[in-house]
Amino acid sequence: FLVPQPSRVKVLGSVCLAFSMAVFVAPLSVIFVVIKTKSAEYMPFSLSFFLTLSAVAWFFYGLFTKDIYVTV
Repeated sequence: FLVPQPSRVKVLGSVCLAFSMAVFVAPLSVIFVVIKTKSAEYMPFSLSFFLTLSAVAWFFYGLFTKDIYVTV
């Protein structure tokens, strides 16, 4: 109710984008530690696996729907 009707979808999309970016950016601090220490000891495998799986799924969804923005 805070946003006028024509802009609601764009605002909601921006909020969803921010949350999605946070999910993918959050592990970067761990990656910096891995690079700095040159050891994968601090990198949880399950986190890496599921983030990669999610990214691949969205990539193929973008390809199948011919949506370049989702693909990128």
